[in-house]
This record gives sequence, C-alpha cells and structure tokens, in this order.
Amino acid sequence: MAFKILKSICVLLLASQALGAQALTGRISDGTNARPVAGAVVMLRDSSGYAITRTITNDSGHYRLRLAGRYVGVEVRRIGYRPTSRPVPALNEDARLDIELRPVATMLEAVRVADRSVCPARRDRAQALALWEQAKSALLATVVSADVNPGAMRVLTYQRWLDARGVRIQEQHVQIADQTAAASFAAAAGAQDFVEKGFITTKAGRPQYHAPDAHVLLDERFTQGYCFALTRSGSRPPEFLGLSFAPARRVRDVTGIEGTLWVDTLRRRLVDIEYRYATSDRSDRPKSGGFVSFHELRNGTSLIDRWGIRMVHAEQLRIVAPPASARAADRIIDAPNAPVSHMTEGGGELASVRWPDGHTWRAPLGALRSRVTDRGGRPMSHTKVRLKGTDYSATTDSSGVVDIRELLPGPYDVEIIDSALATIDIPIATAIRFEAERDVTFTEPLAASSAVDQVTKMCKDDGAWTTGSVLLIARVFGADNQPVSGASWELGDDRGAVGSDGVFVYCKGLETGQRLKLLVHSGADAPQEHTVTISRQLNVERVQLPK
Repeated sequence: MAFKILKSICVLLLASQALGAQALTGRISDGTNARPVAGAVVMLRDSSGYAITRTITNDSGHYRLRLAGRYVGVEVRRIGYRPTSRPVPALNEDARLDIELRPVATMLEAVRVADRSVCPARRDRAQALALWEQAKSALLATVVSADVNPGAMRVLTYQRWLDARGVRIQEQHVQIADQTAAASFAAAAGAQDFVEKGFITTKAGRPQYHAPDAHVLLDERFTQGYCFALTRSGSRPPEFLGLSFAPARRVRDVTGIEGTLWVDTLRRRLVDIEYRYATSDRSDRPKSGGFVSFHELRNGTSLIDRWGIRMVHAEQLRIVAPPASARAADRIIDAPNAPVSHMTEGGGELASVRWPDGHTWRAPLGALRSRVTDRGGRPMSHTKVRLKGTDYSATTDSSGVVDIRELLPGPYDVEIIDSALATIDIPIATAIRFEAERDVTFTEPLAASSAVDQVTKMCKDDGAWTTGSVLLIARVFGADNQPVSGASWELGDDRGAVGSDGVFVYCKGLETGQRLKLLVHSGADAPQEHTVTISRQLNVERVQLPK
C-alpha cells in the first residue's frame, strides 16, 4: 500500500512539473549581428521528425510555443538562414530557449536533400535544390502565419476582359468580401487530387482551371513529381533568381503546371510564382496560366496578397463539312495555331487585414474622390454613385462629393442611382469612365444626367416624346424580386412589351392628376391590374407580380 501511495505522489509531482512549463518562449536572432529575426517558423518536433506544434516569430523575434506530445527538440526555419535544431531545455516554470540563426552566404548554399532520379541530370541541380529548400522555408512561413495569426480580411475578387495581347483591361467586375479566415487564398483541392487529376478538371462538361497554394507546393506528393532548374529573366531585377519547375513526366489526361518561382536574393524573400498549364499545345501563341504573389510584413506575417488565372481565347474557325459527309453541317473549332482573340482573367487581391493585436495592413490601391454635378453644374447631393459591374458604391455628401476607396487598378464606368429611380433599381447610365491606379486618387469632376433626362432619352428612342411630355417608367418584378422579361402591358388603348430588363416607358398624352389602369400579362397567368397615379413630371411604378 505504501508503495502505491508513493508511486501516485511521484506521478502527481511529474504532472505538476509539466503543467508548470506548458509553454516554451524565447527569441530568435541573427547570429552575425544579434538583430531579431521576424517571420521565423519555430516547430516542436517528435522523435520521428513530425511537427507537433509550430508558431512564427513577431517583429521583435519573440515566439511562444505550447508544449504538447512527446517532443524531442525545436527546429527553426527562415528563408535566408540555415535550418537550426536545438533540444528542449530542462523543464521548469520558465522554460526559455533563445536561438541564433546563421545566415546562408548565398541562397544557393548546398544542402543535403534526397535526390530524385526521375529528373534528368543537370549541372545546376544541387543549386536548384538549395534554392528550393530556401523557398520552402518561405512557403512554410505563409502557411504558419495564416494558421496561428488569422485576421479580419477584406478580399477583392475580380473577372477581367483583356485585349489579345493581355496588356489592357477592357472591362472588369469586382466583388468585395469581408471575412475572418486563415488565408486570403486557398487552392480548390489538395496536392493528391492535383497529382492524380491534374490542374485542369471537368465539371458538367466544362473545363475547370485550378491554381496551387502554399500547402500544395509544400506537399511532398507534389514536389516529387516535378523537376527544378535555375533561371533568370531580363524583365526581372538582377537580384531576382528564378526556380523553374515542370512535371517530371507527362501523364495522359492529367494536366500539370510549369513555371517559375521567383526569389529576391537581396531581401531574402519569396516574390511570386508564375505558371502556365502544361498542355500539348506547342504553338507560339500565349498559353493559359496564372500567378500567386507573396507579401511579407514587418511583424513577421507572410501572406498571399494577389492571385489570378488568365485564360487565352483563340479565334474560332468555321469548318464546312464536305458535301459527301453524312452530316453536312458546319463545325466550329479552336485551331491550334489560330490567333488570339482576347483574354480573360479571374482572381483576387487582398485589400486590407486587421489582426486581433491591433496590427493593420492595407494594399496600395486606387481611390475616387470627385464632385458629382448635373448637366447644369448643380451638385447632386445625397445621391448614390455606383461603379458598374462592381460592389463599389457610395453616397455623395451635401456638396455632391463622392469618396470610394480600395479600388483595384483598371477601368470603371460610373452609374448614378437617382432617388426617383431607386425603387425600381434603374441606374442612370453615364459616359463617365475613369482608370484607377495604385496609390492615385482620381479627382476630376463628374457630370451626370438626371432621372428626367434618362427617361426622356428612352422616350425619344421610342419615338414617343414631345416637348413637355409627362413621363412614366415602370418595371415588372416577379415574386422573387427579379425583373421579369417577356411580359406585356396595356394602358388604355395602347399595348406593348417590356424589355429584357422588365422595363417599359410611356410618354404619350399623360397629364398630372390622371388615374390610369395598367394591365400586365405574364405567361398564362391572368393579367395583373395596377392603378397608376400621374402626379409629377416623372412618374415611377414598380409592378410586383404575385407568386
């Protein structure tokens, strides 16, 4: 009995020691100048080398690791430094471990890694693998930063239409999303799926194009299937060193990616990855592909700040089937060497992040701050201004000034939401187009038409307007509050059909004070009757159809 009691006391004593040292803290510094190293990944490893837990150092080089599992040591990794391992010190109430990192003399400093014979022999292979190990440290920092320090993000996603050269943005749509997430961008699948199915898959008969993220690139199942080589580019700064990658072997019906991962060897940071889809197309025309950009903050956080996939669309050729064909019909095909007609790009950009500790970061984006007036030069106060095809909108102040920020670079068309037309969600189209640029505020004045001008023009286009006409505009909505196309209307002896947007205008012989019966027909349903009161020069009617 005494032995059992003594054994229990020992167990409790050991447990209390472990609880007294639940965390390991310390400082990571540069071994040559003792300066703090921010953005270093600190990992607690077990005997098999598995990372039990991990964190990242802050701007003062400090870290805090929760001790858990059967750990045997600590490993620290940071791009520009040699990976360093240390045993965990004896546990006490204040377990602390400061570690000095040794910078690599060059980003191509030799390292010991497992070689893969599936790749052809190259003279620069050892140096390429050395750069890849450094790049992996940066990718790991991106993953760990997102895991241990998520923030409140504003993400801008876009769809762009570009010219055939891919230089000029002709049109773009932008959506704004506020979210608290571990990462701004995440791949749609894991490395195993990409290895087995490729980066181009099919859904409902349509191709789906995918991009890799840091998790995918770090996965051994991905890296084992790729070969690496050093490269440089005249379009990049001389201190940028590229690590090109391509599938080690081609697999039928599995499309890999090939491209370059760029490292800034002077500032010792990962810049971006640019890639294209490794298809069988060997023509000289541009290839579909994408990019992923990385950004490192002063507080040690590393994040993906921009990403996109660019699609190349070739001109289609019409092939006429010969008369003897059993199926004498034209066929539309994409010829391998057909010239490019246009390009599209879908992607996103991180606009801002706010972390729980109060740190913030904002991307260098554009802004609009302009005075909005009508054609007579009068300020349009308290009027909603919207950028067409986007979530950007704001209301002018009492002097007609509108302020919209965090604009992605590119062209924007301005729309005015006049209060008179707001009930039927009809914007006032303008001829105003401006180009947003990074760190530039567009300030030129904006002159727009009024709601009366807009409807008057619609009536003139219908040939049913005379000077002084009283105006009626109506829009038909279904039970789901979406505009109804294909409906018809009756007003007195006049009849017509609504447009594809559910809108119709009427400008003939109306007088203020009239009460009119409006009949709206939609499909096989009985006509809906509405009473319209003409009370002003511009009359707006929302027609709501029942279920």
